[in-house]
Amino acid sequence: MIRSNSTNLNRIKGGEVIKQGDFSSTFEYELLDYKYNKITNLDGQNASIKLANQKGKLVIDATVENSKVSFNIGKILPAGIYLVEVQCGEYVFPSDQSVRLEVTQSTEHFNNLEDIEMAQLDIKKAVEDYLKRINFVAYDDSNIKREIRELKDKTQGQIIDIAPLESRIANLESRGQTETIDLVPYLKTETAYTLFPTYATLQAQMTSNIKTKHLELGLDSLIETKLKNGDDPYITNHHVETWYTTKAEFNNLVSRVQALESKE
Repeated sequence: MIRSNSTNLNRIKGGEVIKQGDFSSTFEYELLDYKYNKITNLDGQNASIKLANQKGKLVIDATVENSKVSFNIGKILPAGIYLVEVQCGEYVFPSDQSVRLEVTQSTEHFNNLEDIEMAQLDIKKAVEDYLKRINFVAYDDSNIKREIRELKDKTQGQIIDIAPLESRIANLESRGQTETIDLVPYLKTETAYTLFPTYATLQAQMTSNIKTKHLELGLDSLIETKLKNGDDPYITNHHVETWYTTKAEFNNLVSRVQALESKE
């Protein structure tokens, strides 16, 4: 009586023999039902691929795509013949033990998984010992950090408003370039100056001219004798009506004013 499998595993890529340490060869198997049809409802699910014999077992994770799983052997297996089994969902492929993979001996002569693990541990220990012997010097970046802080401090310094200083400088510079004033139309006397370089010079000259005219006209003595209203030296319009003088003195003052006006 011929027996049929409930599930089948069909190799479509890769060989039946591989050597220890071959991590690049790819194997691909198709997941089929009892009629050798694809089981499409497994697409996208995680699958576990198991390679096992009396010396050990290797489990590889994969994802089902188009009812197929593909994988590489990423570890060194002891030489021997391994059963290939795929578990996905609640299925196990194949139902029999017909799918096998042979791993042949490499020059390193690994015989079992313990030897392989020990070899891996020896390599790991050798690397750790080597790293311990290396004298690593920690990189000191304190100088660079200090320079960066100094640069930041410079850029964040206090901002000084120099506008007032610039204004003062401009005023000082403009003093030497003050426009001269022509006072000929205003001072028509023999001692008048045509040009005055500064206001102080003009003020001094005007004071001198006024004093000279007071002496010439005798106004100082006239004012001293004629001021009234509590000896107020400043006579304004509302004080004029309180002045008292003789007609002769008044006529004399009028004649002097007329004489000044005639000189103009």
